[in-house]
Amino acid sequence: MKNGEQTLENSIASMIAGEIKTRTGKGPANTEVFLHNHYLLVKVSGYLLPYEKELSRAGQGYFDVKFNRARWVHTNIEALMEKMSALIGRIIKEFYYDVNPETDCSITVWFFE
Repeated sequence: MKNGEQTLENSIASMIAGEIKTRTGKGPANTEVFLHNHYLLVKVSGYLLPYEKELSRAGQGYFDVKFNRARWVHTNIEALMEKMSALIGRIIKEFYYDVNPETDCSITVWFFE
């Protein structure tokens, strides 16, 4: 990996972690970024709030946390896409997100032109 790519990946990780912390009050323990030619993969772990961790252990609670986190992302997606486009210098055409409350991890895939 080139030094410039590593710097960009670090900038993306910092932006994502900062957005999560600003909007939820708790930043992630770890943010991994994998930049490829036409897509970007972001894995975030250790970012659920204490009540979300507890709720996700109880039957329907797992799905409630999953739903609410997905709703949070999609509510904030325009701002996130704008910041991501500015960082990578490319237009985002597709975006996919999923979270696993059991492992306290999420994955985001950004496809760009």
